[in-house]
Amino acid sequence: MRVSVILLAALCLTCLPLWAQQTAPQAQTTTPAQAPSGQPQQTSQGAPGAAPQGQAGPTPEGNGPPARQSNYEYTTQISKAQQAQGWAKVYFESFKRSREYRYLQLASQQTLLSVQILYNTQEALPKTNRFYYKTRKKRMHACDYYQVLKEASYSFDSSRYLRDPPGGLCQF
Repeated sequence: MRVSVILLAALCLTCLPLWAQQTAPQAQTTTPAQAPSGQPQQTSQGAPGAAPQGQAGPTPEGNGPPARQSNYEYTTQISKAQQAQGWAKVYFESFKRSREYRYLQLASQQTLLSVQILYNTQEALPKTNRFYYKTRKKRMHACDYYQVLKEASYSFDSSRYLRDPPGGLCQF
């Protein structure tokens, strides 16, 4: 009984957006020949000068980045960073088992890739955005993990020590 209620709730939540789209009233569109001169033309969304559905429109000033950006780029970048961090953990586990320096080197490369992706993602976000601080926290964790890798490299001779991340990637 409990499972069927959960499944029913999940089904309702997935169908609700589709139902809302089908029942929403569509605004009338006008062709350029029908639009009176001097009045803005209506788009399919009904708002004058609105961007096509799924695309961001210009800012009110008319210059600069779009006012509303898609979360697609953010989630793509975060997933790339998490994937790189996952590989770093796999390589570090291999290093701990075999004590081979090449695994430590691979782990450090993947961790630095993750930090670089997170740094670039964080720089692209405004500080007022909550994702800025989530990205910063993920970058801090990746930098802490790099520090663990760096300390593990001290078991080798000094020519094989891992260096600090370039360009202040781990400076907060």
